Amino acid sequence: MADFGSHRVRKYDSGGGFVTAFGSFGTTPGRFSSPQGIALDSVGNIFVADTNNHRIQKFDSAGNFLLQWGSAGSALGLFSSPIGIAVSWLIGVHSHQPFNSTWLAIEWSTSKP
Repeated sequence: MADFGSHRVRKYDSGGGFVTAFGSFGTTPGRFSSPQGIALDSVGNIFVADTNNHRIQKFDSAGNFLLQWGSAGSALGLFSSPIGIAVSWLIGVHSHQPFNSTWLAIEWSTSKP
C-alpha cells in the first residue's frame, strides 16, 4: 500500500496482516514524497509512483531499492506528479501522469508470469 501521508510503502499479507514498511520522506533513492501508485510484477518487484518527487522507483520484494526513472518535467521521459502505475508482461510498466495527461511506458518486460 502506498502511504501518501507517511511517505512510505506498507506491505500486508493476503490475510491483511502487516508484514513490513519501507521508505521515509526525502528525495534520495528509496525515499518518497507523497507516493500514490503502486504495482507488482510477476516476480514480486514493487513499483512506486513517487508523486511529488516526479519519478517511479523499483524495489525488490523485500523493499530494497533497485532503480528509478524520471525527474520533473513535461518532455518525453520526464514526469509531472505520476499517480498511477501498471505492470504487465504484455505491455511493460506504464505510469499515469494527470498533469501531462499521458501514460508513459518506462520498462518493457518480455518474460511471462
